[in-house]
Amino acid sequence: MTDKAALKTSQMKSSGADAAKGKGATASASVKLPLLEEINHKFQGFLSQRLKAFLLHDVGVEQVSLSVLKAEDYLAEARKKALITSNSLKPLDGMVLITIDKGLLDSLVDNYFGGHGAYTRDDLGMGVSFVEYRMAERLLSSIYLSYEIVFSPLKNIMFGFAGFQGNPPEDKTVNPAESLIVSRFKVDTGSGCSFFEICFQNRTVLPIKKDLAGEIPSGFFNKLNAPADEEKEEESEEQDGTKKSRVAILARLKPVALASLINNEHPQVKAVILSSLNPEIAIKALTHVPFAVLSSLISRISTLKEIPSLAGCDFNSIIKANLIKVKEEKTTLINGIRSAASLLKLFPQKIRDLVLKNISAQEPKLALSIRYRLVEFEELFKLDPLSLQELLRNVNYSTLQYAMSVLGASQREFLYKNMSRKISDELKKDLAAMKPVEKSVVAKARQEILDVACSLADKEAIVLIAESGEKDK
Repeated sequence: MTDKAALKTSQMKSSGADAAKGKGATASASVKLPLLEEINHKFQGFLSQRLKAFLLHDVGVEQVSLSVLKAEDYLAEARKKALITSNSLKPLDGMVLITIDKGLLDSLVDNYFGGHGAYTRDDLGMGVSFVEYRMAERLLSSIYLSYEIVFSPLKNIMFGFAGFQGNPPEDKTVNPAESLIVSRFKVDTGSGCSFFEICFQNRTVLPIKKDLAGEIPSGFFNKLNAPADEEKEEESEEQDGTKKSRVAILARLKPVALASLINNEHPQVKAVILSSLNPEIAIKALTHVPFAVLSSLISRISTLKEIPSLAGCDFNSIIKANLIKVKEEKTTLINGIRSAASLLKLFPQKIRDLVLKNISAQEPKLALSIRYRLVEFEELFKLDPLSLQELLRNVNYSTLQYAMSVLGASQREFLYKNMSRKISDELKKDLAAMKPVEKSVVAKARQEILDVACSLADKEAIVLIAESGEKDK
């Protein structure tokens, strides 16, 4: 082995010992498997690409250690904070354990459903939610395919899922006294890092151990099997009417039942579900949610922007315990801040103020943006002259015309004074000749003006709420 390879193996050994100590495990034995290290290095690139296609942004995957641990010691620690899966590896004998830190599952679910990918639970020793189990299956599928590809120059292998070991019953697939070759990988979703591990039983790799411990043949990875058939997502066969009917199923549930249905789910999943329901329905469920988590949910809803196309509407997965099947490249845009504001409007003023105060303590700009969306059309007449003039300059003429069609003479005159003479004269003529306008058209025009006002306030181009800074403190 070259000096460079020896140094790399030494570094891997040291990193493995540190990682093991961090998990409370016993010290690991040294392992020198240069080819396995190189396979793992190639694997991390393939897996990173697959996770990027799934989450729609860059995801870092990096091997941090390669070590040998006694199975009994490893499992005792892994069961505390990780989901353990048993997997076959044909044509080799024995089982491969893939352990996924619950923090990683939490982060991936949060990211997939439109969050920032940050950890959301303080107690990662708690049970795994249904959606997190499905996320584990998705991650395992990506691991299988990526590892099969990079392993192919040495041997054609095929993973097979045997089951979740989770929080024990005791794992009967591994002899506690035997050794495990543990490859530990770090995954960076952009807002935090967590880990998963691939653990080979010693007897599983015994037939190829000499190859793994030997020098890396020249051009070895030129023989990589191309991923002939990339993992194909089943396309949803459901029509829009079916998807809408499933939202209707949730809408018909009693508030207590709806709250109970989502209570044990990931908080980001709760936010997506609630944002997809009519505010009048969602608010009834929120009255049965502990106040301690209410502010967090409103904050999550307000930051929703983009989620997988079916994630916000196909809830049959949660009702029937079958996760939504989603085409990776399709997404749905969500106006999360407007959804959050619509919900808050239905709360009593006292609760609304407390929620905004809690959000403001963590994210003051977000709280202020939500406050802007709570402003009613009539409050625009209280704007200072400079702000009102800037707003009127940015509103479409026909929108302004429809909104003013139902205003009284004094309100119209107030607006005319804040426009140019040319525009005000044109509006007076057009409004005088205008036929009655439907209420829905007027309501739409008013909302468009409010949207422009909020957008300008977000950019600090106008002052929409007087002394807003003091209110948020």
